[in-house]
Amino acid sequence: MAQITIENLSFRYSLGNKNSLEKINLRINEGEFIILCGKSGCGKTTLLRQLKPAIAP
Repeated sequence: MAQITIENLSFRYSLGNKNSLEKINLRINEGEFIILCGKSGCGKTTLLRQLKPAIAP
């Protein structure tokens, strides 16, 4: 069964002074769909950019 697992992901942009993502844990099993929602600037796009290498063909 394929899955994507992230454990304790933290990310900071090179010019930032604090983490954009902090201790993110996520597991997506094969066949699952997820919805990522939140306020503007909360890190949705940043998280998806970190996932891109795991989901790219």
